[in-house]
Amino acid sequence: AKTAFLCPVKYHSKKKLMLPTPPQKNEQPVIVVGKSGRRAFTREAFQQKSGLIYTPHLQFASEKLHQEIKQRSKAAVALQKVSIRPALLGKKYREKIEEGAVNRVYIKWIEQDVGLGLFADRDFSSEEYVGEYTGIVRKCWMFFSGCNDYCFRYPLYRIGPRIYTVDATHYCNETSFMNHSDTPNCEAVVVWYQDLFHICIRTLRTIAKDEELTFDYGIKKYERRTV
Repeated sequence: AKTAFLCPVKYHSKKKLMLPTPPQKNEQPVIVVGKSGRRAFTREAFQQKSGLIYTPHLQFASEKLHQEIKQRSKAAVALQKVSIRPALLGKKYREKIEEGAVNRVYIKWIEQDVGLGLFADRDFSSEEYVGEYTGIVRKCWMFFSGCNDYCFRYPLYRIGPRIYTVDATHYCNETSFMNHSDTPNCEAVVVWYQDLFHICIRTLRTIAKDEELTFDYGIKKYERRTV
């Protein structure tokens, strides 16, 4: 998980990005629990404090890449390379995706070896939406450098060794603070909405307030963020 609140933004050029949407009225605050207690940040204040860019929706490294992925995603659906499940989940979660909604959660420091984690701020039921895993969608090579612990493979397969990834290193929301567990209480699901695939996190079982939210990253390093 992310380990500090002071990492500088040094990654993608802003000129190449479809930047996050501006703050909306009545947006949910980002809750952080630390030694000084519980604090609620606006997204803007969270960005200033953490050095991260709060990203409620998927962003793309360029408009060209955005259109490329859209076309490939539509082709995958047309050729029936994906099951009907992502489309059904798209109908179920479309409002959440549109709003950039994240359920009632908070970020909390755990320990040095683990860093920060994400916790339930109320009781959750089974199969309840937590949030979309957001970040910068970009290309990378499957077997070489360019991927990191916050890269979640974008669910377009069979396109050769060069793949797409959702990189949440600096552009992210609360879901990127979730840690790995071999016995997770959440899962990542592929959702089809507005001609794009989305990676959404939902609960696997009932979860009590203040319980840490986790999912299974997978065995290999890069597969930590695959579906």
